[in-house]
Amino acid sequence: MVGIAGPPSTETSIIQKYKASVDGTMPIVPLDSSVASKIHAQRIAPDLGSVLLQLIYNSLDANASNISIKVDLQNFMLQVRDDGDGMTLADLQRCGQQSSTSKLQSQSQLQDPHFPTHGFRGESLASISEFCLLDIVSTSRRFPNESTRKVFSSKNGATISRLPCPTSVGTTVTCRDLFYNRPVVRKMHRRALHAAVNPLTGAASSSGRSGREALLDKLVSVVRGIAVINASKSFALYDAARL
Repeated sequence: MVGIAGPPSTETSIIQKYKASVDGTMPIVPLDSSVASKIHAQRIAPDLGSVLLQLIYNSLDANASNISIKVDLQNFMLQVRDDGDGMTLADLQRCGQQSSTSKLQSQSQLQDPHFPTHGFRGESLASISEFCLLDIVSTSRRFPNESTRKVFSSKNGATISRLPCPTSVGTTVTCRDLFYNRPVVRKMHRRALHAAVNPLTGAASSSGRSGREALLDKLVSVVRGIAVINASKSFALYDAARL
């Protein structure tokens, strides 16, 4: 496990200004076509670091204080669990649909460089679902006794169900079978995982670190980069092979 945390920090006046607009209780709704057309071209590269970055951004935008990440490099699985505001059944039904989001509602917000949301606004989960099976479990802060699960991919559609026992408030996003339809990406990943060289440079590892450790280091760097500017949040990264 790699734990990353820091002392509390105060919100800036900019974030206070927009807090009501980006509060996690805002529903997920389809964007107006004039706004959607401006972000429709955004896509996430089929890369573990890019996927992890966008999932953490979603947790931060849901007002999460604690974000736990689990990665299984061997089995192409990545999971991000948070204690944010969660989603209702109605939100989860729209979650992952192209150009549907709770992060903004107008074109002026999209053009405002100070609007404090992260990542792709309305496109990230839809984009990720193009190369994995997404399994999302969420409990809304507004309805803490109701938990809902949605399993979907761009190829197989979606199934939604209520869980018989509620989970804690927040959301868990699990990406299963990552890059199942990207054979070249999978081949490169497996080669890097089992290599005795640095998978990022191709050079022999002078430290004797394995390919697995180098891949984990890349994910740790992603988390640390976010933690530095979110000092009031707590992050933990777990390697499933060591659990």
